[in-house]
Formats: sequence, structure tokens, C-alpha cells
Amino acid sequence: MRQYLQKLEKNTYLAANATGHGFAGWLEITQADTSVATEDTKTIQMITAAANVIGNNITAASISTPTALQSFLPRDANSADATRDALQSLYRVPISMYELLRTLHRRLADWVT
Repeated sequence: MRQYLQKLEKNTYLAANATGHGFAGWLEITQADTSVATEDTKTIQMITAAANVIGNNITAASISTPTALQSFLPRDANSADATRDALQSLYRVPISMYELLRTLHRRLADWVT
């Protein structure tokens, strides 16, 4: 399945030399803006609680800025790393967006024609 992801993916959140990803496909993949999460105290509390359950002793204050939250969630959920599924960790979820709108079929139609 990895070869299909690489063919259709247009990754916008990793360096162009990242292995296991595509950069010329039609499905633009990015990660959600962490500033949205840091503006919501309930979301920060949920992330903190989830992190503490898996053994990361953090406080809400330690991830209260977008930069701090990004550095706490550095792992790539679409990584080709063999250990990805074996690690207990929190990930930023990759999403398909184009010009700040979630997308899929609209971009496919543009790419095919």
C-alpha cells in the first residue's frame, strides 16, 4: 500500500527528501494547525491526559503554545518507519487540505483533466 500512498500523495509538511512519502501526486497532505488546539483549554487538557496515560509526564502549561505542541507531537502518522505501529505515542493527524479547505475529489478532478 505504501507505493500507492507515494503515488497519490503531495506531502506539504515534510522535507522533500523524506522517505516513504510522495511529493508530486494530486492528494495534498498537511497537518492541522496547532494554534487551533492551543486556543482551546479542553483540547489541551485532553492531550495532556492522553500523554500522561501513556507515560509522558507533562503539564498543560508545557504544551500551551503552538510551537511547544508541535515539538511534543513530532511523529509522523504516515511514516514508513517499521516501529510506527509498535510505539505508544501521540501523533498529529495528517489531513487533506488545499487552500485551507478539506479536499479530495475536487483536486482529483483537476489533476486528472
